[in-house]
Amino acid sequence: MDSTRLPGKALLDVGGRPLLSYALSFCQKIKGLDSIAIATSTRAVDNPLSDFAKFHGISCIRGSLDNVAERFLSAMQVLNLDAAVRINGDSPLNNVTLIGDGIGLFRSGKFDLVSNVPARTYPYGISLEVVGRKAMEHACSLMSDGQHQEHVTKYFYDNEDKFDIKLIKSGIAEFSDIQLAIDTHEDFDRFKWIISNIECDPADLDIASLVKLAKRYSLNTEKKYE
Repeated sequence: MDSTRLPGKALLDVGGRPLLSYALSFCQKIKGLDSIAIATSTRAVDNPLSDFAKFHGISCIRGSLDNVAERFLSAMQVLNLDAAVRINGDSPLNNVTLIGDGIGLFRSGKFDLVSNVPARTYPYGISLEVVGRKAMEHACSLMSDGQHQEHVTKYFYDNEDKFDIKLIKSGIAEFSDIQLAIDTHEDFDRFKWIISNIECDPADLDIASLVKLAKRYSLNTEKKYE
């Protein structure tokens, strides 16, 4: 909640709804999920996130601020999951179909991780990471670098030889440089503009439609400052 670049961003109002509710909305539409949980820190400043979870009837797993990998693993253990999908709360425009397909792929094989993150071919904010619990336990037991603990799956990508990783690529070059995640005020303005220019739940939009909207926003912004 105390993001330095965009304070309180998880619960900022967009179209009469808190930002985090958009992420929850698409999670609720993903086929193959057994449960949904928010994993946040134990700090008092993050109590509003726990309140949000309670209001919406979902679990809230709380743990270390800095060791996010351990917090993610704790959520798997508390909920007794064999695997989990990692979704960032500041990615409210993720894709239901992509994640559902990733879950199906994970279940069909013996993978430790199914991901589209390395050598990115999808927009930022449309990320797929399905992680096996045993693999996460193994990775956490080997982590000593703060970067690995903070970025959760970085250890897997830095040690690919130790894990069975299935990578997914979009095949569309123009997707890779599009920003749909929300990290700054500019990103937040883009998201608000997208929401104001659609008549449906953004979770129902395909990736190509979101990319077109993001490009329209950029074009409009450029014209504004000419």
